[in-house]
Amino acid sequence: MGINRNSYNVGLGTDFNLLTAINNALAEGMGNSPFYVSDNEIEKRNKLLNTLDYHLKYIDLQSIESYSMIFSNWLTPKYILKKFNYLNKASVLENKKEDSYVSLSIIEKIKRISMENSIKPYLTFLNGKSENIRGTVMHFSAKEAYPHIFTPFINPNNYKISYLLHSNNNFPNKYKYLPFP
Repeated sequence: MGINRNSYNVGLGTDFNLLTAINNALAEGMGNSPFYVSDNEIEKRNKLLNTLDYHLKYIDLQSIESYSMIFSNWLTPKYILKKFNYLNKASVLENKKEDSYVSLSIIEKIKRISMENSIKPYLTFLNGKSENIRGTVMHFSAKEAYPHIFTPFINPNNYKISYLLHSNNNFPNKYKYLPFP
């Protein structure tokens, strides 16, 4: 997460190796130019942000061009900082031993994750329009898991994977927007 008074950006990255995940997050964050917001615009956006979750719950989906549009056109640096503040309270993984996932092939990793989470995966290869350009995107989904990250439109009660994380049926982020680019 990169923030100053008038701009913000967030990079996300994953991997079975902690350093590679950090590297991936930095690469994504640096790959997106920071979103600059003037002081006047911040003032306007702050009024909307107080009721963002309510607005998103009742908004016409056709009026939203993309999930990223909300991130770039509706948020402020302070809002991002507030939403990611929980990271400051998280424990740090130090000297973590290499996970047994690292040595597995991608197919074995998918099988293991599927078994551990009791989900049946669907893998979709997303290829470009041109036959000369090799696609690099693989979409991993499962009927029992969330179909997307646009949480205002997801009821966690309807997805089996929710109960692996929250056995008490307490979903603190239910219908709340998560600020990812």
